[in-house]
Amino acid sequence: MSFLARKTKSQIRIDMIFSKYKKTLELTGDDVISHGNKIAELNRNTRTVHAVAWTGKDTEKHIKYVAKELEFEVVKIILDGEEV
Repeated sequence: MSFLARKTKSQIRIDMIFSKYKKTLELTGDDVISHGNKIAELNRNTRTVHAVAWTGKDTEKHIKYVAKELEFEVVKIILDGEEV
């Protein structure tokens, strides 16, 4: 995992590029981005990952991988706009 520091108007945001999926997966702020699309959000207070898209095997792998790498738990899965 590598880290990038980006300064915004009000804060410094730490972004991550994950070593296993360098070209397709990144963490930007609290947003998990897969293939350029937001697929999940982190809640750092509760150490959970909330899925906002679960569209296929890549999305599922990426959400679970991020949760495992950060030692977070996936607690909410969204499929076609519906919680499952």
